[in-house]
Amino acid sequence: MTTTLEDHLAARRVHQDAVGQKLCEILDLIEQGQTDGLYPDGLTAELAQVRLLAMVNAKVLCAPETEPEPEAPAEPEA
Repeated sequence: MTTTLEDHLAARRVHQDAVGQKLCEILDLIEQGQTDGLYPDGLTAELAQVRLLAMVNAKVLCAPETEPEPEAPAEPEA
């Protein structure tokens, strides 16, 4: 990889981490509202949608990137 590409990918990972953290903050706010009894009849439809989207995207953004496994060296033919 070239340094420019490595820098770009590193910057993108930092940005995605920041977005993932904000999604976690949103989920915490929604949970706190429920804990405080602000939604005794359940979340509003809008908040339920926000919660679902935040949960799904937080999982995607916060999932560790998997490194490709190195290929095993080819065995010499006998």
